[in-house]
Amino acid sequence: MENLRNNPFLFLLSFLIMGIFMYISMNIPFFFAICFTAIALTTLLLYKLLTHNSFKRKISLHILYIIPIALLLMAGGMTLAHIKTKQVKSDFTDQKALFTMTIMDKPIEKPNSFLCKAKITHKLLNDSSFSARGNVIIYVQKDSLSASISEGDILLCHTVFPAYRPSGNPDVLDYNNYLFKQSISSTAYIPADKWKRVGKDTSFSIIKTAHNCRNFLMNIYKKYNIKEQNLAVLAALTLGDKQQLDPDTKMAYSASGAMHILAVSGLHVGIIYAILYLFLYPLRKRKNNSLISSLIIFIALWCYAFITGLSPSVLRATIMLSVILIGKASGRKSYIYNTIALSAFLLLIYNPFYLYHVGFQLSYSAVLAIVFLQPKLYKLCYLPNKILNYIWGLITVSIAAHIGTFIWSLLYFHQFSTYFLLTNLIVIPIATIILYSAALFFLFAFIPFIPQCLALILNAELSILNAFVKWIEHLPLSIIPCFINKYQAILLVICIVGILFAITLDNKYKLWAIIVSASALLCLFINVLVQLYNLNEQQKIVVYNAGNKPIIQIIEGRHSTIYANDSTSVNYYTKNFTMKHKANNVYNLLDENTIKGFIFKGKKYCILQGDILHNKLTNDRLITDYLIMADIKNTYIEEITAMIKAENIIITPALNAWKSKKLIEYCINNKINYTDIRNTGAYISE
Repeated sequence: MENLRNNPFLFLLSFLIMGIFMYISMNIPFFFAICFTAIALTTLLLYKLLTHNSFKRKISLHILYIIPIALLLMAGGMTLAHIKTKQVKSDFTDQKALFTMTIMDKPIEKPNSFLCKAKITHKLLNDSSFSARGNVIIYVQKDSLSASISEGDILLCHTVFPAYRPSGNPDVLDYNNYLFKQSISSTAYIPADKWKRVGKDTSFSIIKTAHNCRNFLMNIYKKYNIKEQNLAVLAALTLGDKQQLDPDTKMAYSASGAMHILAVSGLHVGIIYAILYLFLYPLRKRKNNSLISSLIIFIALWCYAFITGLSPSVLRATIMLSVILIGKASGRKSYIYNTIALSAFLLLIYNPFYLYHVGFQLSYSAVLAIVFLQPKLYKLCYLPNKILNYIWGLITVSIAAHIGTFIWSLLYFHQFSTYFLLTNLIVIPIATIILYSAALFFLFAFIPFIPQCLALILNAELSILNAFVKWIEHLPLSIIPCFINKYQAILLVICIVGILFAITLDNKYKLWAIIVSASALLCLFINVLVQLYNLNEQQKIVVYNAGNKPIIQIIEGRHSTIYANDSTSVNYYTKNFTMKHKANNVYNLLDENTIKGFIFKGKKYCILQGDILHNKLTNDRLITDYLIMADIKNTYIEEITAMIKAENIIITPALNAWKSKKLIEYCINNKINYTDIRNTGAYISE
């Protein structure tokens, strides 16, 4: 009970997470939250009655107090998730209408459009106006007018926002679900003639003020001619703005294991805290000024958090340091695990979807591993030399952080950065120097000559950082691809946690920790062996839900055949699935007008694309088991059904909506089995 008293938020957080997980991942109805609440209140009433009973001293009633609190927290987690889901789920989707919306952030330039985050305020349908609420992303066709769109603009757009439907693509990020967890209701493409600017939102907003402040600081960087990619890295490193990073730079930082420094996080907040703590040293030397010093640091940290966009990692670090500052100012002792749990608890109350943000998971895994493991690793080796001791400290922090996060990296990104120790040994000191230089740059930005000199120094530091990262990227085996599924990830977690507990627990629990860890490792080993054994026997076909481009993949043993329009765009859809099944791809490119056949497990498949059957006649219909329909351009459905007889029809999203509807009607009327991938998700057969 002592640990519970010292770290109450660990207990509270555990059951809050359980409630959120039950509602979102397990699809447990909200009715259960009401049941949990009723049971909890009844148990608390029973506890109150029993505390007046004469048997009070003979029985322990702690369990009657803990259980209802746990149930209330689970109900609270389910309720928060339910409310958030209702907020994101919109009532304006799948309806073509006029929408009034406000641009919420600076537009991002894409090759053919401008990506704008917007907030829907009204829907105009059939000459009637309806109130509508929801965050959306719109892609406005690029031209001279759309280039002038800015934050706060009010637009009137004529479009349809499709409702969320799972893509069903195996081992591919479900982008729509990802956006949903980011509180985005839907997305739409807006042609140049389907929108106009109708006003400007001039109301006060803290977020808008933060964005304006960030843009102001960004313009100061630009004013002093910091080089293009140096500017992009500097903006990401100091302001949390990653819009200008090109794909090559992102890939270099990812491959070298340095991507974490481009995501403003606890490292950056900690450095800002250290800078402020150093500058305010003269103030703290005076009596009774500790509270003023803490208040200044508190305000500055939250200002920095707002400027960088209030990301979960920044919020986590800012809340943690704020709790520590409040504890110091009040003279109360703070417990690190309780502080970490408190920050997570507050974040999940604010937005329960944070639980499913990769950054949130990586951030908390890293900080917990550092707090738990780093001191133990650091004690393994004593180095009297200060420089060597500092290097050893960096190494132990890096090892601890990677132990905490590498399973997430394998699960989400399917890769492991081999040289992460070497990278962090150099990158973290350079990043720290850059942050100090940037702080001085802003401090002296309006004094003649000094900012020019500091800009030259920043350019040099950033060039060194980028050159080192790219050098690491090109080293042999800088990235090791590795695919694990959720079951294997859970077994790895159990194994690692078991080993850690075996190292740190008392003797009487050490054996159990070793047994649990060894059992998980054995199950993982058996699972991998079974997978390897089945590789030569595997047979799968996938018709991907890939928009307007048909992509079909057939895996037979270690051999993979992909039918697609080109070999480059399919990598996004097929890479992870191919890696998972350890297959070797062979590409069969589809012509613009083609009818392609193949046999899978004794069944005949036919891929139809283009106008190859347009205005064609035959007395002998082509008979196939499965017909895969891509974009048939000017060809009529009647022409196809007159030429091809199919027992099953697979309709890809490449076929336009009107022709899909006509084909579905034909299938229903003629009792033909059909699969509309646009609505059901990718077609998978084994």
